[in-house]
Amino acid sequence: MPNTVVSSKETAGHPIESKRTEPGRDISQPIAGVGRPIPRNRDRDVGGHKESEMNQARMEPGMAEFFRQFASQMALGLVHTSQRSIGYEDGKNMRNFLDLVELDFIERGLEERQWGEELKRYLTGDALGYWLYLRRTGVPLTDWEQLRQRFCAQFCNMTKERMKVMIAENVWRGDHHAYSARFATIVAQGVSIAPDLLVGYYLANLPVEIYREITQGGTRKFADWQEAAAALATTAAPWRDS
Repeated sequence: MPNTVVSSKETAGHPIESKRTEPGRDISQPIAGVGRPIPRNRDRDVGGHKESEMNQARMEPGMAEFFRQFASQMALGLVHTSQRSIGYEDGKNMRNFLDLVELDFIERGLEERQWGEELKRYLTGDALGYWLYLRRTGVPLTDWEQLRQRFCAQFCNMTKERMKVMIAENVWRGDHHAYSARFATIVAQGVSIAPDLLVGYYLANLPVEIYREITQGGTRKFADWQEAAAALATTAAPWRDS
């Protein structure tokens, strides 16, 4: 009688069953060494740690403290986003630009000695290049009036001498609106001139009787030429176009 080899499973009463296969299903084994990727949470690394925890661990202690303080300030409303009310200036409209930027600095509460340094944030092109040149050559950026004059001398369309000629040609023609408008155009295109000098230039071409009336016989002083223009506009004299 031949020897019969019986498996341990059969001995235990559990016969071996062949695996059932579905029609059309490939029962071949996967290639050795190639495994199916295990899905994981994108917010966690292989070890199960959150990415934010990993980033915080990598962050320098000083930076971590800075961001914590910044987040606290944001929550308390202490950090305000700065808003630019003025565009960039390349030098083509320098005089009006400087007037506007002065108003912006005042509204922001900056001290005048800070204006020269802050100015670079508003400049581009040739104007920014000129600011860098002044800085390299040691021009004091804390002296705003000097800095303003240098920018006007570099970029304004009209020299001081040319301004004086054009102001002298702005004769009185009977219409205070037109007279003041022409004067404003000259001032806007020229270099910076002291306010008291501009007042004198504005009054110089007025008829004697008008000059005496708005200055109250030469006793009234004006802070700037715009104030003198307002006095001219509100005078009782019936100005008419010539």
